[in-house]
Parts: sequence; structure tokens; C-alpha cells
Amino acid sequence: MGAQSADSDDLLPPAVARLGADRTAVYRLDVIGVDTADVVRSAGGWLFDRAMAGWDVQVTLTRPGDLRPLQILGLRTGDRRDESVAVAAAGELSGRVQAALRRGRTEVTVWNAGRLTALVPVRHVLSAAACAFKAQALAAAGLDPAGVHPAEVFHGGNRSLLVVPSDLTAI
Repeated sequence: MGAQSADSDDLLPPAVARLGADRTAVYRLDVIGVDTADVVRSAGGWLFDRAMAGWDVQVTLTRPGDLRPLQILGLRTGDRRDESVAVAAAGELSGRVQAALRRGRTEVTVWNAGRLTALVPVRHVLSAAACAFKAQALAAAGLDPAGVHPAEVFHGGNRSLLVVPSDLTAI
């Protein structure tokens, strides 16, 4: 029986890139949502899958509330930085989204796109684990856990900037 060897890069999570000289970079996803229920209902499965793939997923809410549902999904809360931004494109946030699209240096993904016509429809098919954790997060947020669908639909832009394959597919 022969031994198999693996390149150390093969052992890295999908969201971690080798920079050389034993340095790595973790991809970051900053989420701006209206409230906990909005984030969990609209993108909880996708955010869980990204966090489990090694992404640093951080959520900022425009309305404070119970953070337990976000913690169930493995998400952090805190200040927004400018890399990959997913937002609920409610009225108070659409200006930020438009500015990020104009700068063109970041991938932008939104739910409830409203007036953001420059974005194309995309979807993420949830893993079985994402469905299970999203159901628990929905229940913790006081929402119906039976409302978990196998895919979440968004609108996206500037996807050509990604250095890793996207888990969002055009529809």
C-alpha cells in the first residue's frame, strides 16, 4: 500500500489563499442588514456556508436586536470594512450600495434589490447543514423554521473581481 501526499495548499479551506512564505489570506464578507430577522431570513444559509468555508463573515445591523440567531449561523457582528459587501438594499442602504458599485473594487450582493437595476439575479444552493442551521436561527429570531428553502436568491454585481470561484450562480 503506497502513501499519498498532498500539497499543503490542498489542505486550506476554500476561502483561504496562500500568499507565499507561509502567509495566508482569509476572504472577508461584510454584511449590512436592517435587522437580525432580515439577515437570517434573506441570506442566513449563504452566510453560514461562506463562514463554514473559512470566510470571515461579519454582520452590521442598522437596527440593534438579539444577536443569537447570527451566532447560531457562526457569524460575527461589528464594524463594516470595505471588501466584499452584502447588503439589504433598503432605502437607507441603497446609497452605500451604489457607491460600492461605482468604486468597482468590491463584489456587491444584495437581497431586496429594489432600484438597483445594474445588478444581475444570482442564487446560492444551500448545503444540508446550512438548511439545518438556518432553521434553528429562524426559530431563535421568532420566525417559522419551516420557511427554509433549498436556495437563496440575490442580485449581484462586480463578480469578475473575485479571486476565488463564486458560490453564487447566475439565474
